[in-house]
Amino acid sequence: MSLIKFKNFSIANYFSKTKRNQLIDNLIIKKSKYSSLLFLEKNFNPLNLSENNKIIEYSEPEDHINKVARLLIKNSNFKNLKVLGISSKDTTLINEIKKIKNKTFTKIFSKNTSLENAIDKFYKINSEQKFNIIIMRHIWEHIPEQKLFLKKIKKILDEKHIIYIEVPDCKKLIRNFDYSMIWEEHMYYYNQTNLKYELTKLGLKKIKFLRVSHPQEDNLCFLLKVSDIKKYKNLLDKKSDYYSKMFIKKFNINKKNTKNFFLRLKKSGFNFYFFGASHMLNTFLNIYDLKNYTDFVIDDNKKKINKFFAGLENKIISLKDVKKNEIKKTIFFISCNISAEKKIIKRLKLLDKSVLFFSIFPLSKNYFFKKKLIYENKKNK
Repeated sequence: MSLIKFKNFSIANYFSKTKRNQLIDNLIIKKSKYSSLLFLEKNFNPLNLSENNKIIEYSEPEDHINKVARLLIKNSNFKNLKVLGISSKDTTLINEIKKIKNKTFTKIFSKNTSLENAIDKFYKINSEQKFNIIIMRHIWEHIPEQKLFLKKIKKILDEKHIIYIEVPDCKKLIRNFDYSMIWEEHMYYYNQTNLKYELTKLGLKKIKFLRVSHPQEDNLCFLLKVSDIKKYKNLLDKKSDYYSKMFIKKFNINKKNTKNFFLRLKKSGFNFYFFGASHMLNTFLNIYDLKNYTDFVIDDNKKKINKFFAGLENKIISLKDVKKNEIKKTIFFISCNISAEKKIIKRLKLLDKSVLFFSIFPLSKNYFFKKKLIYENKKNK
């Protein structure tokens, strides 16, 4: 079985007033023997990670919510809708269902907590209340023991029911060797084919499927029902399987090239500022051993500013804290979602029109390796 092992991995959502840091001794990502699925080894319990729940702001794409709400109502055909959302991430979809069908009974199982707390609480659920629609938006990939979780769901399901599962599609990230997608909270890294296979193995039958496209990760949206599936085919996607193997195989050379890139720039006297104290940046700095190359991390979230992050020496700052006399010797690396890049670049150029910036993400046109090649080609002409 193929794997990558990361030692002393700082957890992402640990923002502290002191330099205290929480580490995972070995974060190990593996590839399944039976499909293209990449997953984290369960050598640690993600539900025990210390997090700052008051600081974390979950932000998922919402532009498809109305369409999903209508799909759920159309395919339910139940006299009285009884809808349960597992976490606070399900609130907008539940509100949209109520807006369309106002006599709907709804409940959020776990509000105002981290996803890990919601999962842990649900493992212990003891309720006789039944629901005919259960919603899980961007939580399924976080659940370490999915079989046990589904067993608990079955106990509160009406005979006629729909289970809605929505997860990020990692296909583009894997094929573009974006290792920043690895996160200690994400136990599984799905694409459409291997997710359908894993759900079928657990006895869930597809009713409807919807793909929602985005620049970085698409959303995979499944409407499902519990079914007594005794036989199922492993529809192996050979191309995806190949890229999952390459994702693991090419990591070491990717790490070497990335570190050399930063080393050359550091020797030229540049400072490195990263914009976005995200879990992607935490992974990027961890896996490429770049903490000592990081001068400052910038973020707009006031709750994160003046907190330590990712085991770094300096606290998170705001953009207004950047000294203008340092900009000429500074390269800004954008480390928040690609969809926010244009706005961030615009703000950086207000500091100085000639500001140097890159993205840490391979899918961005501003990815540092892509821009490096452009600069080198111009230089050679």
